[in-house]
Amino acid sequence: MAKEVEIKFRIGAALAVTRALKRVGFKRITASTHEMNVLYDLPGQKLRARGDMLRLRKYGERWTLTHKSKHTTRRHKARVERETRIEDGKQMDGILRALGSCPAFRYEKYRAEWSDGKGHVVVDQNSDWRLWRDRRLPALDRSEPRKP
Repeated sequence: MAKEVEIKFRIGAALAVTRALKRVGFKRITASTHEMNVLYDLPGQKLRARGDMLRLRKYGERWTLTHKSKHTTRRHKARVERETRIEDGKQMDGILRALGSCPAFRYEKYRAEWSDGKGHVVVDQNSDWRLWRDRRLPALDRSEPRKP
């Protein structure tokens, strides 16, 4: 069980950020990769109401299921994160639905990961992301979105 501390910044130009990361010794560990995320909730948004989050993510060809607990409000958001790899995301979607969870929110983006051996930085590009807040979300076998 890991404790995640997350700090987010809105940036205007990803190229300028990647150049700055290189200047201070960061190396790209993954190229910009398509990521699809679906957040699940129980009827009445019970998970959201108590500050929990349940997410099924496809990053490239890798699927993960993540639970994040209610965050503590300090200078930076911190919360306990439990995550596991999933072999078949479409089957996991079916399991979650069979247990009464419903897709509540969906978003897509492209993510590149950087590290200097001590820290980890992700650069997300989501200028063309699509959001859905509909209990009748489409199946998870959608075609790839356009790259931003």
